[in-house]
Amino acid sequence: MASKLQSWFAARVQEAIRWDTVCAVLLVPGGAIATFLTYWIVWVMVYLGLGRLFELSDSAVDWITASFMVAIFVWQFTAGRYFEESYALTRDEHAEQKVALSRAAGGGLAMLLDLQVASMFVRFVTLMFLMGPRMFGAAVKLSQRVRRLKRMDVAASGRVVAFLLKAQGRVCIEDVAHRFPESDVLQILQPLEDVDGVVFLKNDDSVALTLAPRLVEDFEEWGREN
Repeated sequence: MASKLQSWFAARVQEAIRWDTVCAVLLVPGGAIATFLTYWIVWVMVYLGLGRLFELSDSAVDWITASFMVAIFVWQFTAGRYFEESYALTRDEHAEQKVALSRAAGGGLAMLLDLQVASMFVRFVTLMFLMGPRMFGAAVKLSQRVRRLKRMDVAASGRVVAFLLKAQGRVCIEDVAHRFPESDVLQILQPLEDVDGVVFLKNDDSVALTLAPRLVEDFEEWGREN
């Protein structure tokens, strides 16, 4: 059972690396095309609006448009720091450790459009002006995730997944730390945030982990085929 789960988990990590790499590569030209289209849409809007109202030259319209594009890229690549929080993990009565966890649910692709957090108008504006920066941002996040997955201690993380599978429910991260006292909790918990199907349940005073049903079903199906 343990060896079979380790083989399945390692194969799943490698599959995630392959798919994330492909998606990151495809997002780069997609982001370039979206940025090019956005630039000219903004240019026309500025030219027909401010350009005619204040009789601006084409070079002034170019400068305003370029400034707007720089601003949306800066916003896109600096807003991410607001989606991270730290949690104080008590390993025992003498030791406490800070763990940084993502506050946002889902990966870069899932958050590309923020489909459930904005009004229809805001969605339209977001889609129109931020698609290029968000595609580049998603490519960067996926590339970073690939690097993290490649550095992951697959054996240690696999043991945690096996522990969660056996528990069949939510498990506090303190219990994980106590179950694997020989391991650095940062090294085994944070990489699991990049594994689709490992769910972090967070509230004001605790963080717990559990496995999504699809992950359990995937393992059971893999076990039957292998």
